[in-house]
Amino acid sequence: MFGKTPDYVKWRMDLLNLTTDIAALPADGKIKPDFAWHPSRLSTANRKAAVTRYMKGDFRSETDASTFAQA
Repeated sequence: MFGKTPDYVKWRMDLLNLTTDIAALPADGKIKPDFAWHPSRLSTANRKAAVTRYMKGDFRSETDASTFAQA
């Protein structure tokens, strides 16, 4: 109906699981929405660890950051 796949809609809906402070980061352009989805599936403590490392530049690429968040 809106030209988006069900997977895309689910991915965006998962972003609603983020805490308020982390949810503001993609909106402010501090992290990419593509990366924000991965921490949305983690526990709160692990979310903060993944996002903190991402923002400090501890990952060489988006793929490395996503792999870390998935592990």
